[in-house]
Amino acid sequence: MNKGITLQPGKWRKSLNTWRRTQSLPSGNPTKLNGDYESERKVSLTVAAHRKSISCRKHSSSEPTKTNFKRQLLGRCNQSHVLRFESAYSDPYLECCEKIGEGAFGEVFLYKSPTQKEADNVVLKIIPIEGLQLVNGEIQKTYEQILQEVVISMELCALGHENRGISFANGFVNIQAVKCVKGHYPAHLQKLWEEYDDRKESENDHPQCFMSDQIYVVLEMAFSGKDMEKFIFKNAEQSYYALQQIVFALAVGEMVYEFEHRDLHWGNILIATTNEKYICYKLKNQVISLPTKGVKATVIDYTLSRITYGDCCYYNDLSLDKDLFAATGDYQFDIYRMMRDILNDKWETFEPKTNVFWISYIISKLLNNVKYKNNRTKLHLEYIKKLRTLESTILSYKSCMDFAMNLIMDI
Repeated sequence: MNKGITLQPGKWRKSLNTWRRTQSLPSGNPTKLNGDYESERKVSLTVAAHRKSISCRKHSSSEPTKTNFKRQLLGRCNQSHVLRFESAYSDPYLECCEKIGEGAFGEVFLYKSPTQKEADNVVLKIIPIEGLQLVNGEIQKTYEQILQEVVISMELCALGHENRGISFANGFVNIQAVKCVKGHYPAHLQKLWEEYDDRKESENDHPQCFMSDQIYVVLEMAFSGKDMEKFIFKNAEQSYYALQQIVFALAVGEMVYEFEHRDLHWGNILIATTNEKYICYKLKNQVISLPTKGVKATVIDYTLSRITYGDCCYYNDLSLDKDLFAATGDYQFDIYRMMRDILNDKWETFEPKTNVFWISYIISKLLNNVKYKNNRTKLHLEYIKKLRTLESTILSYKSCMDFAMNLIMDI
């Protein structure tokens, strides 16, 4: 195992791939690949290509085959077959888009609605799958692996329906549609990629690399604000209640689906301003009206997440990511090791304490790293004190459900 890998906090996968590329070239001879590292990397990629993401009970009728996973994915997309990219997204639609982000998984674009209402904007997360070529240094996901993210995204979104059972929760990203498409990357999206590259120097491969038979999954999501790293809170009262929103969302997820996020760094929490005074949650038939204090938090990106749905456990087997567990540079990377240890490296296991680990991380960010507009007021200092109290006690809780039930007594 590699030791002492220093990665950039947040979206660690890109930083890890950058580090891996530096290991491919021995010092003093930049034209010759480091054979030992390349051999190790090829083995790692081969194993990653077969990484398990779905585990079903023995009596389940679901047959774990590529055809079955494709059929399930298309069912989630309400499609009978894979669509051509150009038939799913017209040129006039794409001309209303701009690139707003990227990750090792692919590209993120924002569709700006002609209504000019922010609530009508749509975020498009475009993920290439099932291809043989490496993309951004990564093996492309299989139907099985992308199905894990799609199922989790859609089921958590459904938790926001207030007429469902004994529990519901806002706080998970609103999935408006999922599409499975095929073809060359649209020319206009390539142009948007180049404009983004000019402004910010993209770390991703140019999407012109994709051939006519390339398949993609597109997640269409409601626009939910800025990530916590970029958002400016008025004061710690706002951030304290944003934290509570996250806790209650995770608590409901734990109860209904045995949900663990497993990668809840501050880049995976979006914050938006809101005029709503309260957000409602239902936990064990108890309705909780939580003050917003003018902000709404949304949890995103379930790439590493775990749920139990039906007869199956959907998860991501991180036991293969040895480099990740050697990473340093932020409390975030301690959390991955803490998860590995409590799970005993068995990633299909349900252990809600992992969510508590991430809440501990978020509290540390709210105390030490996020931006505040009014950081000298009495109100701000009062809630900083409350956050420090939580920081000292949070790891004593067994789950976010456990923590939420304690918070209810103070609401």
